[in-house]
Amino acid sequence: MKQKIHILGTATVMLLVVAVIFKINHWPAAGIMLTLGMFSLLLVFLPLALVNNYKNASGERSFLMAVTTWLTGFIMFGSMLFKIMHWPGAGIVLMIALPFPFVVFLPVYLIVTSKIKGFDINNTIYILFLLAAHSVFAALLALNVSRDRIVDATVLIRHYEGAEKIMEKSMEAETISHISPSSEAAMNAADDLLGIIRKNRERIRKTIGSGSSSDSDITDINFLESRSIAEKALTQEGEPVEELRLLNEALGKFMSGLKKVDTSGDMPELAYNIFGINENLRDIPWPDRLVASNYLVWVIADINAMEVNTMIFKEMILAGSIPDKEITE
Repeated sequence: MKQKIHILGTATVMLLVVAVIFKINHWPAAGIMLTLGMFSLLLVFLPLALVNNYKNASGERSFLMAVTTWLTGFIMFGSMLFKIMHWPGAGIVLMIALPFPFVVFLPVYLIVTSKIKGFDINNTIYILFLLAAHSVFAALLALNVSRDRIVDATVLIRHYEGAEKIMEKSMEAETISHISPSSEAAMNAADDLLGIIRKNRERIRKTIGSGSSSDSDITDINFLESRSIAEKALTQEGEPVEELRLLNEALGKFMSGLKKVDTSGDMPELAYNIFGINENLRDIPWPDRLVASNYLVWVIADINAMEVNTMIFKEMILAGSIPDKEITE
């Protein structure tokens, strides 16, 4: 039994090492291997090792120690996996995992070992250093991931704002002689949607005290790492503000306009995918992302992306516009 546990432990460590190498180099299947390695460690190797140790020991204290050790390992390494894989709730799990070893594991460990005669105090010192090292590593991991996400989002925002300026100049230079009533209605719906999008962005910027101009440098905005400002700006007592409610309505009208312009369904289907919405216009999930627990910088990036995508669809409507059949007749 002990030999099998050693083999399993060695295989698990090798899988995790290879997964980390793949993850660092951004190679395919890195996430799958890392997830499998963590599951093998937490759900197979660690339970078997603790059960084997419990059989060789005796007493209720050994059972309590085994359960506490597994639970601590599960929470500690599980939180790291969530953070590395950017899974939802990673920040909350990591906040629980940081104090958990000191609040739960350490008291149990000290109580159990205090009853053991001749217990080497150096083992306790090793445990304390190990827990401290884990806390430092987990904190640095959280800071590094957060920083990288913020930097990536600021780059995207600058690109979106640059694209917005180009699109505006292109639209100003275009001359429209005549378009069909359905295309004109769709373009008006696009203009209404753009206005509502910008009102939501202005509301967020006013909440953080950065004015309402989209031309302001993203790096000048405070609290980019905040997870609550967007919710504060766009909700009141848990309910969406008028700008956010109007966003649902405007987006629905815009999608209806696209369906009338392109009866083949290609353009509406593309819009559904790009905007991340479904065909049930009474249940559009996209605005919910603005008030979800996410970094403020990514909320701004989402808004800018929606604005630029709407402008692109407006150009597509104009480029493919033809007079209605009844007009040509």
